[in-house]
This record gives sequence, C-alpha cells and structure tokens, in this order.
Amino acid sequence: DEFNIEFFDDDAAEIINELYQAKLEGLIEDKENNYEPELFISYAWGDESDKMTESLKKRMLEENLRVLIDKDNLAYKADIKDFVKRIGKVDGAVIVISKKYLESINCMRELLELHKTYKNEEFLTRIFPICLEDANFFEGKELLKYQQKWIVKKEALDKEYHEIGQSAGKVLDEDYVFIKEIIENFTEVTKKLTAINLSSSQKLKDTNFEVLIEDIKKVF
Repeated sequence: DEFNIEFFDDDAAEIINELYQAKLEGLIEDKENNYEPELFISYAWGDESDKMTESLKKRMLEENLRVLIDKDNLAYKADIKDFVKRIGKVDGAVIVISKKYLESINCMRELLELHKTYKNEEFLTRIFPICLEDANFFEGKELLKYQQKWIVKKEALDKEYHEIGQSAGKVLDEDYVFIKEIIENFTEVTKKLTAINLSSSQKLKDTNFEVLIEDIKKVF
C-alpha cells in the first residue's frame, strides 16, 4: 500500500493480456538491439587469403560487425594459447580455406577449436567458409592427400622420438598431440564443410561478399 503497487491474482493469462495491451497502446517500447556480433576470420598468411581477408574485413566493419584477426588482435609476446581460447568465445567465424590453410598447424588448430566450440549442427550455423581454388577442397582425392601429409608428419615425429629418446618430448610433445588430433578429426570436419553449398571465392569477392554478409545477419 505504501508504494501503491497493484498485484495480479496469480493469473498468468491476465498478466500476458495486460502486457500485450500496453504494447499496443505504445506504453512499452522496443529497445534497439545495439549488439555487434564478433566474428573471427581464420586464414593462412601470405597467399591469396591475405587479399581476400582484407577486403572481407573492410566490408564486415562497414556492416557493424566486430572482427577478430590474429594479425590485428594478437599482441607482441601475447600467449597464443590464450588467443586460441578467445577464438572459442566469438559469435562465429569466417574460414578462408586454402591449400596453405589445410597444411598449417596453426590454422588447423583454429579450425578444430571452432569445431569443439560449435558442435554438430551449430558448427555449420556459426561457420562461414570461403574456399579458394588452390585448396581443391571438394575433391575427395585431394582431401585424402592433405590427411596423408599430416600422417607423414606424425610418422616423422615418431621417428625423432625413437632416435632422440625422451628428451625429444620436451620439444615435440605439444605438436605431436595436436597433429594426432588433426588426423583423428580431419575427415569429420572436412565432411561437414564439403556437405554445404558454397559460392566461389571469386564470386563472393566480385559481389562484395553480399551473400556472405546476408547469411551472417540471418544468424546474428
């Protein structure tokens, strides 16, 4: 009584109706959603991916999307492991897949971190792949070659362990464990990505990434 508060008689329908009427009468206003999604761009340095990423980054910023890129956001002497953990907290990611990307341990580390974070169907919802022609990503034989290269790298480490002994573990352990993880997950991850229809990288670039931006905005 002191605060002049009126109470409903435990009737949810009445509460909902009152709120609905208040909305119709303009007593309740929609607050503008000012949240700007943050998306990570995962790509291999030094090839056509650089140009693609710079163009995409510019367009995304124009669309009020926050962009996380290792070149821009990984500070000098920063802990790479902490940055990889940060990748797992972004809203989504654009993956620029190239030959160099599929052969890079750092790029594959990023991809698998995203795969762990966005499991099953959510992975394909929050991931926006761009495939460069040199990757030959949709050819099964080529994907097998990439996987075989990782197997060869593991076998080379096996040999070093055998020849050098336990002291090799101090240097090789982390890479060895991760290469095993790449081999174990390579087929599952690439199978998910090759199962979806993707526009050519050139077409995306020529249209200023229009389709890609539209798809991102549908999700966020």
